[in-house]
Amino acid sequence: MIPTVSYHPGIHGLHRVCPESGLAFLACALLAVLGAGSLAIKSGILVLVFALAIWSEGSVRAWCRSLRFVAIFSVLLFLAQILAIREGTSFFRFGVPITSGGVLAGINMALRFLVVLSASFLFVLTTDPD
Repeated sequence: MIPTVSYHPGIHGLHRVCPESGLAFLACALLAVLGAGSLAIKSGILVLVFALAIWSEGSVRAWCRSLRFVAIFSVLLFLAQILAIREGTSFFRFGVPITSGGVLAGINMALRFLVVLSASFLFVLTTDPD
């Protein structure tokens, strides 16, 4: 069964922030991760989103549960990029060459996907629909 992503009430962290501020953070995180070329920036944004989920206490378990299928799909995106891109130095070959360009593109794509969906899920989990 696929878990639903819905609001979880709480009194800590992002639950206390007005919805407009949460939406502004979400927009900034999305623009930063989609515009950044550096893996360090993308990783930093993912860590920031994780830290905000921890700060929001009650939402951490629901947030992690909602990311199960996202993590699986991120791994599939990573593998697809590794197998599809043949630029860079070749690490090894087992039918299809595994290259440094493919690994970097896979990490970039997986990080973008994780940040976009994890930040969006965190916004939904901590924003009261009323």
